Parts: sequence; structure tokens; C-alpha cells
Amino acid sequence: TVQEFDRSLHTITVSSCAPAPLWYVLPALSLSYPDMTIASSIKSVPAVCQDLDSETCQLAILPHETQCDHYINIPFLKENLFVCVPPSHALAERSSVTFSELNGYNFLLRSEIGFWDEMCRLRMPASRFLVQTDQFELEELIMESSLPCFTTNLVEDSRSRLADRIKIPVTDPEANVTYYLTCRSKSIVYANAIKPIDAK
Repeated sequence: TVQEFDRSLHTITVSSCAPAPLWYVLPALSLSYPDMTIASSIKSVPAVCQDLDSETCQLAILPHETQCDHYINIPFLKENLFVCVPPSHALAERSSVTFSELNGYNFLLRSEIGFWDEMCRLRMPASRFLVQTDQFELEELIMESSLPCFTTNLVEDSRSRLADRIKIPVTDPEANVTYYLTCRSKSIVYANAIKPIDAK
């Protein structure tokens, strides 16, 4: 117990529902608190909420506000989902799509994408997902395969893996997320070290 308490004095723990917000949060915390260890994890939304309730984390990143009065919610970042298809794909001429229209198509999917994984499986129950744990292998499959994949407005697309693919926005409200930094009042100093970002 003493060791855990001592570690908590030197560690800022962040639980996130998705990977992209951590790309901004972790560098900001490291810059503001260079003498502290920054620990992070990507979990399901219920697991992130559990970490927040049990004070296992100081900062939580969620795709919605919490309704509890003793939590502070700060809107932080927007992420919008796109499907990427080859020019020859049946969806290539579409200017937008919905999950119901994507349901039934098979997809390449990256592992450890937090709540996005559960959302895709829930909203596209007739689809099958070829999940890749290795980023290099996923990129190779994207370049060689005709299977659609997903990307977002926060992913850098300058790499060749998406150069020949068409990005189509997914218009469902669930596919266009505002992330919130959520914490107790005693941890607001950590949240204040992170500048909210207006996503493109």
C-alpha cells in the first residue's frame, strides 16, 4: 500500500477509450510534468469509467460527458470516422455512407482501437473483420487487398498505404465523436495542461 501511494505521487495515469487522443495528451503531460512518469492504457468505455470511479487513473478520456456531479468534463478533441476503399470498390462513388450501408462488407481492422472496435461490431453485425495486431502487416494488407478499412481525420494519410484509396465519411452521429477529458477536481491541474484542439 505504501509503495502504491508513493508511486501515485510520481505518476500520472491516463485511461483512454481510443488511441488518437493519447497522441496529444501524453506529449502535453510529459512537457508540463517532466519529472513525473506518464502511464496510459486503452480500454473499453465501461473500463475507463471504472478506472475513474476507483481513482485508478487521474485523467479519463471518454467519447461523452459523464453525468456525475463530482466529475469535471472538458471537451478536448473531435474525431470523425471514414471508410477507405479502392477506386474499383462498389462504394467508391459514394460521397458518404452509414453503418447500415456498410453492414455486410468485410473489413480490415487494427487491434487496440478502443471503443471503435466494439462500435463497428455492434453496428455492422453482418460484417467480418480481419484484425491485425501489427501495423506493418496491416499496411501491407491495405496496399495489396481490396478489402475496405477505416481511418479518421486524426490519422496522418501522407503515407502510401492510403494514397490510392478513396476516403468516404461515415455520417452516423456515433462515428463523429467529441472526446472529453474527465477527472475529479483534485486532478484538474493535469487536465489544464492539455490544450483543447479544434479538429479539422
